[in-house]
Amino acid sequence: MTCWFTADQEKDLTRELLRPEVAGFGVPALTLRRDSDGKPQLSCRLPPGLPPGRYDVRLRTTDSEFSNACQIIVASQASGTPSVEAACDGLTWRPDEIVRDESGVGRLALWLGGLSDNADRNNVRVILNGLRMPVEYVSDPDEGTRQVNVTVAKSLGEGLFPLVVSHGGHETPSRQLRISRRPLGAAG
Repeated sequence: MTCWFTADQEKDLTRELLRPEVAGFGVPALTLRRDSDGKPQLSCRLPPGLPPGRYDVRLRTTDSEFSNACQIIVASQASGTPSVEAACDGLTWRPDEIVRDESGVGRLALWLGGLSDNADRNNVRVILNGLRMPVEYVSDPDEGTRQVNVTVAKSLGEGLFPLVVSHGGHETPSRQLRISRRPLGAAG
């Protein structure tokens, strides 16, 4: 784990003077260095055996009180292979189809199972026809399923394309989605 922080005596600090705490457990400071902006950066390990969940991290020096608490998430491994429970157009709600608007952009709404606690826009990858699509939103879990909203690139043509979702080193089986263009003047 890495912490960026400020302290009154930043210039005189050594790692031996730092006392990080995670989930109420003291942990040793492994390294202390400065980032490219000159801010102190502390690295330490998480306490062994810490189960997945949200935990407070605090820091003090040998001569100070504890800092305010910052929260971290210790992630569980994805519960096996992620699964696509449902896929549909983000505007028309047609299943397994993406209907492009007049500008050529498509919206895809997915409902995924098997994602870990730390699933977010950066670590859930939606691959359509071999191209990574921008993930715009990942919901909190609802009975083990999360909604994931995706913008579909204009560069994909029309037709059937394979969809694969990856997370936590696992991939879903390929699923075929149809991409079509909304007729001019047609409503959603």
